[in-house]
Amino acid sequence: MGRASIIAVPLVTPRELNQSGTGTTEVAFTSDGTVPVFLRLPSAGQLAEANGTTTSMFKVRAWGRVTGGTTTNFTVQIHYHASATSATITASREIEGSGAQAVNSESGNWWIESLLTWDTTSNKLNGVGSSMVNRSVTTAAISDNEITSIDPDADDTNGFIVAGTFSAGNASNKAVLDGFVLEEV
Repeated sequence: MGRASIIAVPLVTPRELNQSGTGTTEVAFTSDGTVPVFLRLPSAGQLAEANGTTTSMFKVRAWGRVTGGTTTNFTVQIHYHASATSATITASREIEGSGAQAVNSESGNWWIESLLTWDTTSNKLNGVGSSMVNRSVTTAAISDNEITSIDPDADDTNGFIVAGTFSAGNASNKAVLDGFVLEEV
């Protein structure tokens, strides 16, 4: 089986997400607590080169590990993000989310992916996504939000981040982002 062609990877290494043990708000995976692990959207020319047309299809994938230190749920999300330096999350830019999945005092794996299209005419980003957290699978469904007015050439701040949320605070809650890539389809 052939491997997909990876066309973008983050420039920083993520640190563990544990939300200070008591947090229950959505938090972006970061390299240092403030700088998000950011996956840049390639330029329009790069996206068009991938398939030779003005419509591009690509996949954003992330995966990792999670431990629930108590009775808790974990939710993982991919967001379109317009800042390579801010970890502030904009809910209306969520592309795919796993929904709250149980990780009650146990460890497991998670993954999330979105198959997306973008074109030079509509400048819209949309598609389908799916996920798995601790063996609970979310089947393929339309993207949570259609992102409009996307201009990959505007600057270097168009891209994606991954965020996580625990439903109950505990010092032993941990999530790790082991991989994050943008692949040519």
